[in-house]
Amino acid sequence: MSSNIADTGVRHGPGDTSQMKDRLALFTIVWHKAEYRAFFLIMVLLSLATSSTLPLVTLYLVNSQHVALSQAGLFFVGEALFGLTLGLLVGRRSDRWTSRLPAMRLAAIWVAVGWLVFALSPYLWLTLPVGAVFLSASAITMGQAFAALHDVMVRDGESEPGLVNTTVRTAFSFGFVLGPLVGSALATLVSFRVAFLVAGCLNLLCLLPLYGLDVRVSSATPRKSRESEPAQSNALLYVFVALCTLVLIGTALRITYLPIDVTRHLGGSIGVYGTVMAVSPLAELVTMPAAALLALRFGIGRLVRLGLIVATIEYLILSVNTALWQVYLSQVMDALVVAVVLGLGLTYAQQLSPARAGLVSSTFGSAFGIATLVGNLIGSVSIPFLGVPHIFLIPLATSGIALATFIGLDRTAARQVEPVSRAVST
Repeated sequence: MSSNIADTGVRHGPGDTSQMKDRLALFTIVWHKAEYRAFFLIMVLLSLATSSTLPLVTLYLVNSQHVALSQAGLFFVGEALFGLTLGLLVGRRSDRWTSRLPAMRLAAIWVAVGWLVFALSPYLWLTLPVGAVFLSASAITMGQAFAALHDVMVRDGESEPGLVNTTVRTAFSFGFVLGPLVGSALATLVSFRVAFLVAGCLNLLCLLPLYGLDVRVSSATPRKSRESEPAQSNALLYVFVALCTLVLIGTALRITYLPIDVTRHLGGSIGVYGTVMAVSPLAELVTMPAAALLALRFGIGRLVRLGLIVATIEYLILSVNTALWQVYLSQVMDALVVAVVLGLGLTYAQQLSPARAGLVSSTFGSAFGIATLVGNLIGSVSIPFLGVPHIFLIPLATSGIALATFIGLDRTAARQVEPVSRAVST
């Protein structure tokens, strides 16, 4: 049972056709409902702004601003640290506000100002802190968008909140398919600075879907005491989130150093790197639904184990790559890793602590921010010694550690979590 703690035993039957039609109808409802459509469009705009600049920031800092690779990593460290802090702080306080939309509007404007400063700054001392001071506020826009979406669903008694969340979140992946291509094309045909200004404009465009919306914070539901609920430790949850963080360190290092690998080590152009960046999110449109279907048959635990194996192989290839096709291959493999770790990981985490959904969501959601912070700190220290592409030996090691630890975690979870989950459900 070691790999099936999240296998709910769901089996498909003749009623699946009508159920699929209902889900397709829900996608139509998401677009036709003003609030849902607004948050869907905001996800597209945010992902376009983010993904169009990710391939360019490191190249701009190193080639145009003459920043050392170790210092370039610190740009992302500052952005991740302040973003994580702002996201958690505003997230907790926003539950006491009347509406979350003013914070979203202010954050969108603040980030746009940041891209303006970043694009036009003639001074290095002014360019480097922009990520921490301005761009970190994008965490507010993202977090508050899904919180406000929840408020709408509570207000309207949405019967399928999970599918609405999934549909809106999918918009973020769509933006990542086009964003790298748009950003690299702008940088090649016009200039890096114009690409950053466009990112600022995309953040300002987030104000348009919010125009005229009035979404009030939903009333908090009093938490009922559960005296009959069995005592439950969150140790397994914290260990699993730590393992996800170890794997996501590789994602942080890819964002910072893969542009250098492709353009300097392999001799590719900025346009080529844009296509490299688009491969993974494009593949995710296939791997995410495929992983969800496979989880119904084999259980999430087995798929997580497979994903960690793929991550280890992926970073082994990247750490010794000598040709562009190897980078493209690693991007396809990364799509599977993302589908498992980020797509199915939350469900697995909920199985580890079924009675504490709020704790699970906030803890699991912090994994990427912590990975970005830790990964870039380690990268900044290690890049002078390892160089590119050997910097990817770091995520090779962390993914291997995560795989070895998860095997034991999954077996322990199968013995300890299933009785607790059964008791809670009754």
